[in-house]
This record gives sequence, C-alpha cells and structure tokens, in this order.
Amino acid sequence: MRRKSRLTVLFLVCILVLTVLPVSVSANSPAPSPWYIFEISAYPQGTVYVDILIKLPESDTHYRELVTENIPDGFSADAEIIRFCEDDFRSYTFHYRGARSDIKLDSNNTVTIFASSTTIYDQENDAYDHKDDVEQRGKVRIAMLDAQGNILQISRPHSIRPSGLFSYSLGRFYYHAERDELIVDSESNLLVVIVFAVIGLLGMIWTCVIERLVALLYEGIRKYSRLIVLTNIVSQILMRLGQILLLWLLGRLGQAVSYMMLVLVLELVVYLCEYLFYRKKMPDVPRRKCLEYTVCANTASAVSGLLLMFIFIL
Repeated sequence: MRRKSRLTVLFLVCILVLTVLPVSVSANSPAPSPWYIFEISAYPQGTVYVDILIKLPESDTHYRELVTENIPDGFSADAEIIRFCEDDFRSYTFHYRGARSDIKLDSNNTVTIFASSTTIYDQENDAYDHKDDVEQRGKVRIAMLDAQGNILQISRPHSIRPSGLFSYSLGRFYYHAERDELIVDSESNLLVVIVFAVIGLLGMIWTCVIERLVALLYEGIRKYSRLIVLTNIVSQILMRLGQILLLWLLGRLGQAVSYMMLVLVLELVVYLCEYLFYRKKMPDVPRRKCLEYTVCANTASAVSGLLLMFIFIL
C-alpha cells in the first residue's frame, strides 16, 4: 500500500479514537481548604510565633522586600526572621507578595498560613493561588520564633505533598520540633485509583487495537499480529508500572513534574524498545519498514494514551 494511503488510514484511526473516548471524569470530593494549618509540638521554650520558609529568590515575581503589614507588634524591621535567607529559603509571611498568615501560636499550638486572624482573602481564589504556588515549590522549612522575631529553631526542608500516590492533602500538618518531623494529613482517593486502573485498561485495549490495525497496512508485518498484540500488552503494563513508580518516587522526593512530560518520556522509551524487539522477532522485515511501522503505530496509540491521561488529570 502506498505511503499516502497508509497516512490516511492512520489519520482516520486517530479520529476514531477521539470519537469514542469519554468526555470527563468527576468525583464528589469536597474542595480542599484554601489555607494550611500547622500544629506544632515539642517546640523550643520561648516560642511565640511559627513561620514557614519557602524557596523565594529575589528574582521571583512574588518576592517583596518586606510585607510590612504582616509585622507583629514587638518585631523590628530588621528582626532575624525578616533578614533570614539560606539557599533562597525565606519567610512566606514577610516576603511573599500579598501574603496573609496568622503565625502566632494559639491555644491549640497551631498557626494558619494563607489566612489571617482578622482577614481572609477578599477573593477565595487568591488563597488557592497562593497555596498552589507554594505546593509547586515542593518544600518548606519551619521556623520557630520568639516574641521579637529571633529564630529559636529552624527545620530542614520538608515536602508538603502527600507521600501516597493517590492521596490528597487535607491542608493540615503536624510538626514535631525535637524530631524535626513533618506529617502531612492526607486521605487516599479510591475513586482516583479506580479511574487510573480503568484508563490504564482502556489504554491497553486501544493500543493493541490501533497497532494491530496499523499493521494491516504493512505487507510482511500483518502476519505478526499476535506478536504485536502480546508485545503491546507487556509494554503497556510495564509503562503503567513505570508511571506509578516514578510518580511515587518523585512525590517522596518532593519534586514537581509535568504528568504529560512523564508520559511523553515513557512513550519514547516504548518506541525504542518495541523497535528493537520487532527487529529481532521480525527478521524478514526490512529495517526501514520496521522502523516506519513502529513510529506510525506508536504515534497513533500515543494519541489515545495521552488523551486518556489528560482526561484523567482533569
């Protein structure tokens, strides 16, 4: 079959995938709180305030030299917490544009970030924007301060993301100062697990179907239909396991990553591995034709896979 015809059929296959994919996935989960609550225990004697430090270089658009309206009574403009900067970690409360927080320990030994005791954001979306931005930075340090803003103790960087792959943060954190241990209060989302499994299964089925259809366009390759289906079942299972492992590992390290970028990288690995495997198992197929089939077939299946992942993220 001529190359032009093959590309036409490939385009039609992609359109077919688009028409049968589900439109959306939703869950009846409550919206997350727009603010954070840190509960502090075993803190140094004399601790009156607790602030969080975030990666905030002076070149950052959110950086401010000083958020003067957040300075408590008893602090001077050159208090230690205001001057502190180490590896670009500095106070959220005193250097983040528009920051609002209630950093004075209350009777429950808690402080509130992204909201103050007297004023919550005029627009709740502003609070969500602050929270989302801080979460993207990945890690925070916790500073315990005396009444004048001197630092009594400061933690190492801690991830504020839940350690579980399918977990979400409830916006509450428990910090034990003596052990320098931060626990993220979170819950597992069973619905997300089910959706991920269903999307993975659908992706595997569509990949097998599409790559089998593309094989029909290539004389000399179509006879390897069973091999192609089995290869794609194995490669899709390994790819899903790779996604889970990498997302879990990156979450434990507190590193942000684009989910789509992760999928694209794994797809490229699949391209290479399948081509090398087909070259070995299809000795009578010319190298160029084998490469062309691998690229065309995986490109078609990648469209469906990426769309499924995109819908899952939404």
